[in-house]
Amino acid sequence: MENKLETRWTEQDTLNSYNPFRELFREASAEVVRQTFAKYVPPKGRILEVGSGLGELVRLAPEYKTQIQQTEQSPKIVEGNKVIDPESNVRIANVYELPFEDGSFDIVTGFSSFDTFADLGKALREVRRVLRPDGNLIHFLDLQGSANTLFHEFSTQEVIPFPLYEIDAKDNRIHGRGVQLVDKGDIDKLRGFFVSKHSEIIRWFDGYVKDPEFMFCTAYNHPEYQQVLRIASDWLKESGIDTQKVGFNEYFIKNIERNLVSGGYEIIESGNNQGVVVVKRNGRHSHSPQTNLFHNEVGYDFSRYDSALARELKPNEVKVVSELYTTVARKSL
Repeated sequence: MENKLETRWTEQDTLNSYNPFRELFREASAEVVRQTFAKYVPPKGRILEVGSGLGELVRLAPEYKTQIQQTEQSPKIVEGNKVIDPESNVRIANVYELPFEDGSFDIVTGFSSFDTFADLGKALREVRRVLRPDGNLIHFLDLQGSANTLFHEFSTQEVIPFPLYEIDAKDNRIHGRGVQLVDKGDIDKLRGFFVSKHSEIIRWFDGYVKDPEFMFCTAYNHPEYQQVLRIASDWLKESGIDTQKVGFNEYFIKNIERNLVSGGYEIIESGNNQGVVVVKRNGRHSHSPQTNLFHNEVGYDFSRYDSALARELKPNEVKVVSELYTTVARKSL
């Protein structure tokens, strides 16, 4: 069965949809990438990037461009990259069957790509194959972890993942956090709750139960459907049905650490690394003229106005903070 969430990442529109967010934090994200590469990439070391997408990693650290062999599974995205940058060396490759000999690279890296793999364990085994002895895997997560691996795992269990939205105390705003796992044995009880309280969306509910992966994928990034997901999340809490909460970022961290340990790696780093810069307010940041602190916490936007910071900055400046969940793991002998 085709994994609908994984194949979304072969669509250029999906990748482009994250550009406005990334542009706000690009200089600070670049600090994290450059500092990490300076620490772990050997001089003239050969780097393989898996899932290079629209070239965000090379854009953040262009000084490493000639060392990085970019790979991307989508022929259309590869073709589009070469139109934009004729000097790009990106080539078509699938992480599960990399077209390289054993031990070809000093570093294998990814920028918010490993969280999209439905079978992360298989991907990490193939990465290990192409790494040289004592080579390092480096992965950066700047966006909220994808639901791909989560849905892949729970699709074989007697649960249905429903959306989870919660208010964050840091900014008092609602954020999509992950999913709530509902036992299939409780679905009739939950449906009865919806029929009695909120019959106007029972067709949506029935469609979600039938194909949660597709419905989640369709609705999560479309504003016209997000409100339904948020309301359904609240109503599920009201229903009194016992659920297990699973956060996207927390799930990915647990998943990659578990698969690294079992897959023949030694974890060197696993945690958030922060980049901080002060930049001139430009077209990107001018869309929020009252905001002087732009803060990305692994896909959660906590940007705000900081009165104390306002006294430190020049009138045309803003402070940009970007936290990337950074994983560094060495291939064990």
